[in-house]
Amino acid sequence: MELGDRLRASRPLAAPLYAVAALLVVTPLTQLAASLGWRVMPGSMQWRTGALGLLASAILTPTLGMLVAVLTAVVYDHRLARRILPLLCGLVALGLLALLGLFVLDGLQMRAVLTARFRPQFTNSLIQGAVVYALNAAALATICVGALRVDRRARRIARATQRTHRPEDPLLVSPAAENLAANHPNG
Repeated sequence: MELGDRLRASRPLAAPLYAVAALLVVTPLTQLAASLGWRVMPGSMQWRTGALGLLASAILTPTLGMLVAVLTAVVYDHRLARRILPLLCGLVALGLLALLGLFVLDGLQMRAVLTARFRPQFTNSLIQGAVVYALNAAALATICVGALRVDRRARRIARATQRTHRPEDPLLVSPAAENLAANHPNG
């Protein structure tokens, strides 16, 4: 069985793959919101630092969910999803970089008010969270760029295929035949 036949036969798996991708994205974020008590207090530096630290520990699974969704869109040639999902990955990557900056700045302010006994552990957690944010942002940016390249390549191939397989295209005629047709008394 050729690859194209296998893909057509496995097309019913696309919906479950998207469902799993959505679960991988939504479940950890819902658990994070529940652990924060569904409260949002962006004005509190302590709350922001704690929430962003918890998000850093939960962000890998949503990144994997985005990868599953993008791969599903590419494998099953879902054009709309193939165009939207990479842009979403890029936006999330930019958002993670913004959160990284906020996390580091808040963390440095928090570190200054901690007693000397707690600073080393807090600094390690801060560094770990910052690395996680940076790596996930890089992964999502890489997914974005790779998927956009795949989409561009697929559109280029589709255009080339349309150009070479147009039944309405006239036959190619040599200049000598055109000259003969132009000089023909019925032409």
